[in-house]
Amino acid sequence: MDKRQVLAIIPAHNEERTVGDTIRSILNQTYKTDVFVISDNSTDNTVGVARSLGVRVAETQNNTHRKSGAMNQALMQVKGYDFVIFADADTILAEDFVENAMNVFRHDPSLGAVCSRAGIIRPEKMTLWQGALWHFQHVEYAEFDTSRIEKTGMIKVVHGMASVYRFSALLEVKKNREERWGVHDHLYDEENITEDYELTVCMKELGYHVTVGMGMLAWTDVPLSMHELWIQRTRWLRGGLDTLFTHGWNRATRRDILNAGFFWVMLVFQILLITFIVMDTLAGFPWQLNMWTAFVLFVLWLDGIYRLKFVQDIELGDALVKILFVPMILYTWFNMFVQLYAYYMALGRTSKVW
Repeated sequence: MDKRQVLAIIPAHNEERTVGDTIRSILNQTYKTDVFVISDNSTDNTVGVARSLGVRVAETQNNTHRKSGAMNQALMQVKGYDFVIFADADTILAEDFVENAMNVFRHDPSLGAVCSRAGIIRPEKMTLWQGALWHFQHVEYAEFDTSRIEKTGMIKVVHGMASVYRFSALLEVKKNREERWGVHDHLYDEENITEDYELTVCMKELGYHVTVGMGMLAWTDVPLSMHELWIQRTRWLRGGLDTLFTHGWNRATRRDILNAGFFWVMLVFQILLITFIVMDTLAGFPWQLNMWTAFVLFVLWLDGIYRLKFVQDIELGDALVKILFVPMILYTWFNMFVQLYAYYMALGRTSKVW
């Protein structure tokens, strides 16, 4: 492949603490990459930090649509590039991130986008509770990666933390949105709160492939309080449901719609499992534990242990989350409650959560 022009766009809202590290990780790439920071209504020194590193910086004008609105304004100012990276302002990219992405694109001319593996940044200091939440998510992000590995050519979402897009594919999505929805100068749907998933669906509808680059490593910050985690996951799930309602049943969404229905099967399974455990406990746990209940629990435990192999820089706390089993079950139930709430919000058309 001939040398291509690559631009990284970083949307940032009050990210003075992290945006510098993100920019430096891109400037230090083994494959030359330009950087464009779009500051969205920042009230801190985000703009100053970015400009001090010598990269292109712009500020949004009258934007009320958060990240998607900021990205639309940024893209209106971009031309002449072959590939565009979208990276969050709290994400660090491995130095060969772009080089690995270019290698993936080389082998598939119909590839529209490729995302990184999902790692998380370890804070220097954490309370005991924050440490527990960090380990839960460290293991969980590894499970996201296992899902991508198992479905390399059919991944659900090109995530927003760090992904590379063929610029011509983005322009085609923009044109299609104009023709289909009558919305001009918008790559992103500004009414959708999970802009990365909605964009992925648009690309699939146009026949583009999307995949994960297993050599593309990136690490991002994660919420370290239950309140922030609840808000983040509600936004992810609510936005995903809104996307499916908007786009309807088609070749790009049918698998995801079926998976959304499968959630209810898993919910029933979890309720039955809890019921059986309670019944066995009342009957004299562990001496009268039902054989089938024990078998199901063992299979779930074994699957969790196996998936530890995909955890980056695994720590003892990560292993304990899986080995002790009960903590991960409780975390799974937390996520199921979040998904139930997301269904309530989507079906009730309640106000959207950012």
